[in-house]
Amino acid sequence: MTTARTRAASRRTVLVAGLVTVACSCGGKAGGGSADQNGIRITDAVSPAPAGGVSPREMTMAVYLTISETAAADTLDSIATPVARTARVHDEKMDNGMQMMMPVSALPVERTHPVRLAPGGSHIMLENLVRVPASGDSVPLVLFFRHAGAIRLKVPVVSYGALDSHAP
Repeated sequence: MTTARTRAASRRTVLVAGLVTVACSCGGKAGGGSADQNGIRITDAVSPAPAGGVSPREMTMAVYLTISETAAADTLDSIATPVARTARVHDEKMDNGMQMMMPVSALPVERTHPVRLAPGGSHIMLENLVRVPASGDSVPLVLFFRHAGAIRLKVPVVSYGALDSHAP
């Protein structure tokens, strides 16, 4: 097995254990949306509820948040959630006048510069949903950083109309 595959298998093991405790172990503001663990602070986490109309496997959800106050420079390598089969960072860019979303293999985080994942820019994309969260629900996420390890948080799901008051 390659080193990358070994790391991925280890992360899946950590994910199973971590998701069992995520409801009890999230730090930060009451009601979820933040975490302060292993030298990484996540704030303003929010996800707009998907619109519906198609099967869950065809649905996607975005997650917006801010990563700040890191103890040292780090890299967000992967994301896991029981809500979707795939979770990864996407970057939105204009290409020949068209808005394009492209997956990002890793997201560098500098110690002194907060990283905002927000509408119209980089964001976390949950694809091939296993279940469809509704406004008022929360989505457990595990963010895997190269040095800080697993950061667990619950992301509140809001309606698109309420997104402006919650987004980073």
